[in-house]
Amino acid sequence: MNPDAMSDSFRSLSPYNYAANNPILVTDPDGNDISFGFQYEQDKDGNDVVDKNGNRNLIGVTMTVTGKVINASGRSVNMSKAIKKITKELTQAFRGTTKQGVKFSTEVDLTEADSMDDVKGSDHLFAITELDEDKLLGEDSKLFGIANQFGGKVAFIDVDGFNGPLDSSVLRNGEATAAHEFGHLLNLRHSKSNFTSNLMKGNGWPGYFITAKQLSSILRSYSDKKLNKGKNYEMTPHYNKGWKTKKSPNRGEAKPVVKY
Repeated sequence: MNPDAMSDSFRSLSPYNYAANNPILVTDPDGNDISFGFQYEQDKDGNDVVDKNGNRNLIGVTMTVTGKVINASGRSVNMSKAIKKITKELTQAFRGTTKQGVKFSTEVDLTEADSMDDVKGSDHLFAITELDEDKLLGEDSKLFGIANQFGGKVAFIDVDGFNGPLDSSVLRNGEATAAHEFGHLLNLRHSKSNFTSNLMKGNGWPGYFITAKQLSSILRSYSDKKLNKGKNYEMTPHYNKGWKTKKSPNRGEAKPVVKY
């Protein structure tokens, strides 16, 4: 009967839709955000199948990612194109089957933030900015992106991935980095395996996919309430005809290398 209180975060959907118009896989218990949705095995009459211990059999889960993309670099970026690339990369990377045989899929709803005033406290934030990799990696090294903390809300992507030589000469640079750093926001660490196609590998260029074990780890972090930690903004000193504070993407542990 009433529009969704978070409808500004889902501009591609009607404000009167419930749970992204997907109530089978997605739940929205308080009307303010979309959480993980779960699908359980059902019998021919549509009732959940329950074992002798009263447990249901989980067969599917949908992770819905909502948030904003902001250009904090001071350089020109085609934001519509960047958002489409990031959306596609997240949707394709975070899908598959967990170790327990549960089908995992991801739905993404990202919109542009012209300023931090457009960013709600519940939003995950992809900030396109400039990174000073020399402070972290040393001279002649390149840092493509960094997360503000494991399980946090902000992923920083170097602007060169969307406007610069890396955007034109290296396929998937910006969006692959965004997906890799978002993996850290899902509490995933760098992969130590030799599987070259793994998105979370810690050395070399990010691959395309994550493993069944990593999908299971995401669900475990969700159930253990280790996601969505901290704030997506911070107040930083800003000079414009006098010193004052400005609302900026929360750098957290990334503070030494993110330029403002």
